[in-house]
This record gives sequence, structure tokens and C-alpha cells, in this order.
Amino acid sequence: INEYVLVNFDSFIQIIDLIGGINVYVENEIYDPEYPDMNYGYDPFYIEAGWHQMDGKTALKYARTRHSTDDIDRGRRQQQVLYAVRDKVTAMDMIPKLAPQAYQLWGEMNEGIDTGLSLDQILELAWWAKDIPSTNYSNAVLGWEYVTPQRYEGQDILVPVRELMGPLMVEVFGADYGQ
Repeated sequence: INEYVLVNFDSFIQIIDLIGGINVYVENEIYDPEYPDMNYGYDPFYIEAGWHQMDGKTALKYARTRHSTDDIDRGRRQQQVLYAVRDKVTAMDMIPKLAPQAYQLWGEMNEGIDTGLSLDQILELAWWAKDIPSTNYSNAVLGWEYVTPQRYEGQDILVPVRELMGPLMVEVFGADYGQ
């Protein structure tokens, strides 16, 4: 991985709301009575199965919740949210509309975003990505067959079993991904 983008919760909410929310298909009902609020308490989260138009706060809860499922499902939902953002921005042809506002928007949100990319590089990538058909994207989540649960410094973690990941890497990135 050559570059990264870290987005804090407030900026995540702002980004989703800026594009008018996202449409997400929730495969299974979710009830998380222990969903954390922003003040070290709880804000129970419930969402039925089916299609939902999500604002930023709901999308954040959907992407973060894990008490009614597990970390693997949470990874799938996080990817689903990212693809929903991409779909919304490209379907509504938002990139050409948002690009002229990019420096102003960056000024409002950059405190909550950490990245190795410059704003110009982000804009270049967005402009390039808008023309890639969704059929040309592939993704995967490391399922339980690719990880080993362990305890590390009092925390439960999932450690990838690297020797099992080769076929998955080829599936996602293509046979010549390491070249």
C-alpha cells in the first residue's frame, strides 16, 4: 500500500451528508444495544433489512456496528459504504460539480482527514475513477478462513494467515498483481 486516507467520524458524517446521503442494501436486520455514542455512553442502533437512504450519522453507525455480528461482517459493511459513496458520486455526476469547491471543502474538513496524498492527487484520482465502470472493480474481505483470532496486550485481534491469502490476492488484483 503506497498511500492512505484516514477520516475521523465527524468528517465521515460531513462527506456523506455533502453528497446527499447514500443508498445501501442492508442484508440482515441489525440491533446493537451497545453502539457507542460520542461521549463514552451508548446510542442503541437498529436498522431493518432492505434498502435504506442513509445520512452521514446512520452510515457511520452502519459501518461501525459490530455487537450484533462480528468484525468480518463489519469489514463487508465498510466496503459496502465506500462503494455506495462511489456509486452516488458517479451516478449523479458530482465530481465535476464538486471539483471547483474542492479547496473550500478541504479547508472545512481537512482537520478530520489524514492522508499521504495531496488535494491535487485526490482530485486527479477522483477525476480518473469517475470513468471506471463498476464492473471493473473487485474487492474482498478477509473472512474467518484467512485469519487467526489472538490476544495481544489484552486486546482481541485478528492476525492474517498470509500463506492462505495468495489465491484471494490473485482473485482481487489479478494474476500479475505482484509484478
